[in-house]
Amino acid sequence: MHVWTRAALVAGSLFSPLLAQGEESEPVKTESGLIQGMSDAKATVYKGIPFAAPPVGDMRWRAPRPMASWSGVIRADAFKPMCMTAQPAIPGGPMEKVSEDCLYLNIWTPAQRSKARLPVMVWIYGGAMRAGSGSSPVYWGDRLVEKGVITVNLSYRVGSFGFLSHPDLSRESGQGTSGNYGIMDMIAALKWVQRNISAFGGDPHNVTIFGQSAGSLGVAYLMTSPLARGLFHRAIGQSNADMGPVGAGMMLPEQAEASGVRLAAEFDAGSIADLRQIPADKILAADSRWPADAEGKVKPGTLAVRDGHVFPAVMYDTFRAGEQNDVPILIGYNANEGGYLLGEPLKAGAYIESVQQEYRQLAGRVLKLYPASSDEVAARSQLRLLRDNWFGWHVWTWARLQSRTGQGQVYFYNFSYVPNYPPRSPLVALGAAHGFELGNVFANTELLPKTATAKDLHVLQTISTYWTNFAKTGNPNGPGLPRWPVFTEREQHVMNLGDPIVAGDIAQADLRGLELQDAHTMELRSAGESTRHH
Repeated sequence: MHVWTRAALVAGSLFSPLLAQGEESEPVKTESGLIQGMSDAKATVYKGIPFAAPPVGDMRWRAPRPMASWSGVIRADAFKPMCMTAQPAIPGGPMEKVSEDCLYLNIWTPAQRSKARLPVMVWIYGGAMRAGSGSSPVYWGDRLVEKGVITVNLSYRVGSFGFLSHPDLSRESGQGTSGNYGIMDMIAALKWVQRNISAFGGDPHNVTIFGQSAGSLGVAYLMTSPLARGLFHRAIGQSNADMGPVGAGMMLPEQAEASGVRLAAEFDAGSIADLRQIPADKILAADSRWPADAEGKVKPGTLAVRDGHVFPAVMYDTFRAGEQNDVPILIGYNANEGGYLLGEPLKAGAYIESVQQEYRQLAGRVLKLYPASSDEVAARSQLRLLRDNWFGWHVWTWARLQSRTGQGQVYFYNFSYVPNYPPRSPLVALGAAHGFELGNVFANTELLPKTATAKDLHVLQTISTYWTNFAKTGNPNGPGLPRWPVFTEREQHVMNLGDPIVAGDIAQADLRGLELQDAHTMELRSAGESTRHH
């Protein structure tokens, strides 16, 4: 049983009861037709609003196209299936229905319409760009609307359905490139928000994108794509970015196309037209083996392609040049990101060998900071190294580059809070693991343990208020909250979302680890540049 599943059983369900159906709301006029949601005393929810045409049949592996108009009223009272995936939206959680026809969004508004246009928060789900759902109860916006914002949960294609590249696709695209359909789905949804959200009481000039894990990656990607310019005004990223050199994160077009050719060969598909005829479930069955290199090794990292269209450059180069979509950002990561992600740790000897292989000349420094004097010590070091390598360095670099080249201010956090779990809960050992801030962000009290204290509830309300304050003004601060200082490259202030919630500087031990990862990545980048120029 997955550790997150065990946690859910012990700490209380991850999946809160369905929002009461309530009463039918007044229809809202969108560009394509009328939508009717359902209201209860606190919120009105519109489930399953189409923001683009279904990407099925000949539309598979194409940029999203506008939704056709409809007559009458669509009753938006049921969530739509999530995009094609073999994984649940939440690790260890239940599996939702899946479909290629998945480009829908969900909207939560206050039950009572405000005369003023409300700030809009658009959620981008995580799932390693291979899974995820915009309708998982963990991400519902019914609590955030009570804090004076409208929330939108978009859906986007994942895995090979969202990111496949192939020479035939590149030729038919009109740009000479292919892939990145999942990112284009995000952009299409944001364009829909710009054109339609005012009808729901939202302010199209005050849109915040926010996401966790691969959703945070999506947020950072949207900051680097010229196609997303002007579609949002603030950004919140929780636990991910892609600041590595090309090939380590984004794929090069030739790599991506070659991998797409190998996928087509698995089905003896002589053309993209043939591949589009393959049933979606068969494509999905091969998805876990894609993208792969010539030796069949599955590529780690992200699935995005530096295609020259959606992404003219990799994220690091875009931010370093000051060419990002420049908005205020609130970003950070968790104290024990490795948590359940690490799996079975390596024994000390194997760990030392892996460090020497990956870090080469820097291995001695790495082993001094992340030691392996025993198997137990090595296990703890691997947790810290995974956190700093996979998550911390990328987010810290995002913060530094934005503060260096952008005008939008940076607010940086470290989440370490552990609520009052029952003594035998497996969550006690996991601490502030990957994704464990989500209940606080969405003010979801169902995610608190049954043994929760007043302090746990206070932390939840404080964090969700920071997030919604930032969405309203670009500044998380407000009455009654501990002051959150601005992060700059010179003054690297961090808000410690722990016990207590207090601002400070990045801890020296953490900073040494981040700087060591920075040195390692600079070596990788230099080696890559040298390879490309010879």
